[in-house]
Amino acid sequence: MNNASLIYNNSVLDIDNFIDAVLHKDYPVSKIPICEIAEKPLFYFITIKNFYTHKHNFELFYKNKFLILRIKDKDNTKTTFTRIFYLDNIDIKEISHTYYNNTAKLKIFKLPNISW
Repeated sequence: MNNASLIYNNSVLDIDNFIDAVLHKDYPVSKIPICEIAEKPLFYFITIKNFYTHKHNFELFYKNKFLILRIKDKDNTKTTFTRIFYLDNIDIKEISHTYYNNTAKLKIFKLPNISW
């Protein structure tokens, strides 16, 4: 059995959430945004749980094939959460997002593979 759960601040956490909890001590663990990525044939889905539109804004940057997702507080524009993804061949102009039930979903289209 391979279990990578850790206990921190009376909560059982996986390794990613443990690191976020240690780095973001100002936030309760249940309020830290959780980020998941899924790859599909034509696009990527990035799901951000615990994203509250009345509290947060997000910014996206793409540099050297790295997509940088930064979530900031609306009140003081302090960065509360950053994730970096290596995404080769994405169309930065074709990103859409939806928001429902404290979850934001980003859909990032891939560039078509052109073979000569």
